[in-house]
Amino acid sequence: TMFAAVGLMIAGSAMAVDMPAEGKAKCASCHAIDKKVVGPAWMDVSILENVQRFVSLSGGGQKHMCGVTSIHQGYCWGSDGDGQLGNNASLTDQSVPTLIDTSLLASGSRFTRITVGGIHSCGLADDGKTYCWGNDQNDQLGDINNGTQQPTAVLTDYTNLVSGTLLMNIFAGYRYMLSIASDGKAYSWGIDGFGQLGNGGANTNVAVPSLVDISVLTAGASFKKIIAGFDFSFGLSSDGKAYSWGKDDVGQLGDGGTNTDKNVPVLMDTSNLTAGSSFTSISVGEYHACGLASDGKAYCWGSDGQGQLGDGGASADQNIPVAVDVSPLGAGKSFIKISAGGYFTCGISSDGKLYCWGADFNGALGDGAALVNKAVPTLVDSTNLPAGARFIDISTGAYFACALTDEHRAFCWGQDDHGQLGKNTVNVDSPIPVEIDTSGL
Repeated sequence: TMFAAVGLMIAGSAMAVDMPAEGKAKCASCHAIDKKVVGPAWMDVSILENVQRFVSLSGGGQKHMCGVTSIHQGYCWGSDGDGQLGNNASLTDQSVPTLIDTSLLASGSRFTRITVGGIHSCGLADDGKTYCWGNDQNDQLGDINNGTQQPTAVLTDYTNLVSGTLLMNIFAGYRYMLSIASDGKAYSWGIDGFGQLGNGGANTNVAVPSLVDISVLTAGASFKKIIAGFDFSFGLSSDGKAYSWGKDDVGQLGDGGTNTDKNVPVLMDTSNLTAGSSFTSISVGEYHACGLASDGKAYCWGSDGQGQLGDGGASADQNIPVAVDVSPLGAGKSFIKISAGGYFTCGISSDGKLYCWGADFNGALGDGAALVNKAVPTLVDSTNLPAGARFIDISTGAYFACALTDEHRAFCWGQDDHGQLGKNTVNVDSPIPVEIDTSGL
């Protein structure tokens, strides 16, 4: 997702990707928490036994990307003008993965998950604590140093949480954060210009984690997943319902209403979903969002000016979810992962192939063809991939994307003006996937 952390689940981490089956990873040098990795049934995780590779990627940054490796090392690369790479250096762009400074973490702690916002990043450590770094102009770091840029990971302020609880499911938006705590309560902080914090307040910035208004949810229900975007948000409740809040100028809330901003969660219109099905995951772009339903079908809604909804239609905005055209995938195939970028979307099919659609700015679709927008899923070029490689994870940024293969090799494509492709060469856009330089891991 453009503003998200996505990837394989390391057992004990905050959030699992909705993929079937599981495998066992033997990794003598890893923490016990690394022993179980969830992914497609055909994924070979034995590669993690003797080599450090990425097990998750997090895009969403305007021009940066982060990832966590099999031994819980956190790395970021790309633009660092606001300290969003977290390496405690001189705010210099990096064209290769660079180790995040963890000097302020508790002794021995490492990151299990990283989530990337526009120009900030946050991570969940294996001791359950949340840390953030980068731009804090709108208090999105949630720490006690309100408004102060941080080039290294600093602890989030837990003042408003119930004593003894921790932030678990953390999700970065453009200049704000959402989280679910260990007691099931939902929190938000940062910028609130369009009601994206969902607290029902006066759309003013919030400096530390504060409660999301869940009064509209069914009695006894709570959010089990919460997803932040550019300036609009989503929540999936424990009773299978989907909610949205924040900016809604092009129908991106998917509530079927009058495209009016909402400062508290409202129920989404899921009338186009198969009867009895519900959303299991949602990914948010800049002005659109996409989701996977419990029956395996994919849907998108919001802006469609560049074909990013993938419905093959006439680029008309949609204020309720519409089905993605999956005919290019082949008979019997469906998407098992979907990630919404700035003005484009990518998805991994059930046979491990990768497709993208929407705006092809800077080669973001990765199909190697002329930079032409596509209104339906289009196969990503596999020229630089190992023979027979299948994809297991995809994460999109503003005009670029990165993905992991079943051997945990990372590839990126699209815009590279700040080194966000991580390929350690001159910053030149690539219309096809190129492998990240992981020699420094």
